[in-house]
Amino acid sequence: CGRDLKSGGARLLLVVFDNEYTAMTGGQPSPSREIPAERITESLGLRTYVVDPADVKRSVEVFKRAAAEAESSGPVVVVSRRPCVLEALRAARRSGVKVPKYRVVADACRACGICYNLLKCYAITRLPNGKAWIDPSLCNGCSMCAQACPYDAIKPEEPEKIKGWLELWSKA
Repeated sequence: CGRDLKSGGARLLLVVFDNEYTAMTGGQPSPSREIPAERITESLGLRTYVVDPADVKRSVEVFKRAAAEAESSGPVVVVSRRPCVLEALRAARRSGVKVPKYRVVADACRACGICYNLLKCYAITRLPNGKAWIDPSLCNGCSMCAQACPYDAIKPEEPEKIKGWLELWSKA
């Protein structure tokens, strides 16, 4: 129980990954009643943050703050919430929204490895020269690689498609 964690002096950072679906095989919506995880954790007296993992910069800031708080004053919860990208891709197909694909600008890439080491995205491959390459057939348009690249070396192939796709994904 959250109160036991607090009173026991636990130094814990708990992360809840909420993609609004259950971990079943077909992407079924949850059969349970919708109760936000933060309502539960806050009712247990736990300090709780909610982040959208698609906002990489803010997510990193919140995780750093939460980790420091957990170390100094006890258990902290971070709820990472974003609709399942697979459901967003289905909605995009149904509504005709084009999903943007990202590419690496080879001349700008400094082979730092952040995109393929930090994100672990299956669409990003490390080339023999250390630079990254994004397989367009595997890219789901999430934009996290572009946000994470400190050299601004990852760009959408068709920038005009971004806004509609990101809006759709946030509401999927």
